[in-house]
Amino acid sequence: MVEPVELQSDIMRFEPISGRIGSADLLIEQLQWNDVVIHHTLASPPLDKLNAWFQHWFDPDDERYRERAEFGDIIHSLWVRPKKLTVDFGTAAPDAFWSLLALLEGAGTTGLRINSSAGELS
Repeated sequence: MVEPVELQSDIMRFEPISGRIGSADLLIEQLQWNDVVIHHTLASPPLDKLNAWFQHWFDPDDERYRERAEFGDIIHSLWVRPKKLTVDFGTAAPDAFWSLLALLEGAGTTGLRINSSAGELS
């Protein structure tokens, strides 16, 4: 008989990290690359810039595809909700994360709080 087992990736535990990115306060409570929730203070994120960021990092037309590359350097998903974004950064480079935070800071957010959807439940 086969018994299903749910596999969960390891979550790196650390004390919250605070700082600034541009003029926005930054708090990183938890970071799980496949489940990053970015809370922001914007009434509405700049959807045009967010769409351009998504098109680049999701790369639906494989414009950045590299033969024999170990990883695809792409995100797997982006979910836009009021005052928060949920991202599965997949195999994307850290620049995907930092450029998204810079996009939100450039749009005028005054605060960014990073955790995971699992962290929101606890």
